Amino acid sequence: MKEFRVTLETVTPMFLGGAEPRPTKDGKGMPELRPPSVRGAMRYWFRALIGGIYGDEEKEKIQEIERHVFGGAAEKDTSHASQVAIRIENQNLKELKKYEKIKAKNGKALFPPAGRDYLYWSMDQSGSAQKGNLLNARYYIPPESSFDLYMTFKSMVAPEIIMKYAVYSFWLAVELGGIGARSRRTAGSLSIYNGEMAYLPKSLQIGTKKNIADQLGRAISFIRETLNTEKIIPNINLPSKFDVLHPSVCKIWILGVAESSDSIVKAIGEKMQMYRSHTPVDQNKNTWLLERSVFGMPIKGLKGPERRSSPLWLKVSKVDNYYVGFATLFKSQLLPNGEKLGYEDSGGERHFKSPADYGIVENWVRKSFADAMEVVYD
Repeated sequence: MKEFRVTLETVTPMFLGGAEPRPTKDGKGMPELRPPSVRGAMRYWFRALIGGIYGDEEKEKIQEIERHVFGGAAEKDTSHASQVAIRIENQNLKELKKYEKIKAKNGKALFPPAGRDYLYWSMDQSGSAQKGNLLNARYYIPPESSFDLYMTFKSMVAPEIIMKYAVYSFWLAVELGGIGARSRRTAGSLSIYNGEMAYLPKSLQIGTKKNIADQLGRAISFIRETLNTEKIIPNINLPSKFDVLHPSVCKIWILGVAESSDSIVKAIGEKMQMYRSHTPVDQNKNTWLLERSVFGMPIKGLKGPERRSSPLWLKVSKVDNYYVGFATLFKSQLLPNGEKLGYEDSGGERHFKSPADYGIVENWVRKSFADAMEVVYD
């Protein structure tokens, strides 16, 4: 295979942006679909995939393989050129839309916000011109837009394993992840529409949640087995040092099936908002803020690291004209070694914790989606 081609379709709003992600008076900041967005997603899922084969302690080994596939600087001022070139053609994109929160009948903002707005909260306009902190609402590429993606390989250099690394990383980015801002909260979800499916597992077919979970589990197991040619039994920490696709530190669920992507996004947003916004009876507000930080940071009211991407990926996929909600939880190290989160109580006493209770996220899945089906893979 010298070239890999697929047609992709957007399933949820895709928020893309470069150095200036928000619209400006001179026309900058509008979404633009470019190969770097896809390549960045592929590199993330590549690290997760290869980390699950070699183990999260093998950082240098993983980085070496990544350089051979995607390019990058190496030691002693040497570098590797990427053996994978990506281009995007035949963009059939619907008219760009400005993100606006759903309003009540009286024109005022809903409270609590709609489920979609809870997930995409930072895409709306914020701040004010008077205070000098105005951020314009972002524009997005609407669902049901399509484009062709091509991956070409250096035919005389790239061995078959390099091609598989690239194609499987791409498949995971599409099936479990997304592209652009808020992609961990369902935005930027894509589905494969058609194309030359060399190396790829069979396309998912609609069925019961158990049936879909079984299909996805077999596909992931196939990919992991195909790439683990040395039959390595990896050593993986719990929590892992980074996001790793391995059964011991990565759980995947099928949350639901619906006839529209909007209804899946709405349900996920509402259920997450309800779970995170109500303090459990056995905790006070501050301790619950610490506990729920496992969903990602920042959280207003806590002192500690400014940001930590959520270890929970929420995604919507189009399967045979139905829409399927997925959740992928990486049980990775939430904070750098030695760092803690904390709050100051009414008496001025400070409380700290290094949160890593992923049972809280699993409890959200169980409570919010009683019939969610876990994906089992080897």
